[in-house]
Amino acid sequence: MQTIQNRRVLDALEKRGDDHGIARIVDHAIYFRSAADRTAFANTAVEIGFRIQLESQELKSRERPFFLNLTRSDPVIRDHINAVVAQLIDLAEQFNGEYDGWGCEVQKGSSH
Repeated sequence: MQTIQNRRVLDALEKRGDDHGIARIVDHAIYFRSAADRTAFANTAVEIGFRIQLESQELKSRERPFFLNLTRSDPVIRDHINAVVAQLIDLAEQFNGEYDGWGCEVQKGSSH
């Protein structure tokens, strides 16, 4: 299911003239059941090159109210972004988290 979501994001970027091969800051959203799970996940994510952008608690979500936004510079070539997302999904599951998607700014090559 997530690869379908990834494809939708890539299609939207492409329609705006994006060059998927250009590395850029990509942000990822993950929700957790507890602050402790979020912290354990965040520590591991930092070890593999991610930066913590934002941590918050969202009262509207009772099941997973602890939000984490991660960033890392990556190209968004389909196979690469699918691998990054799969890695984060697997990691999130280890810490009772749920991956909620990614986003980034459009990057255009010099020919655009």
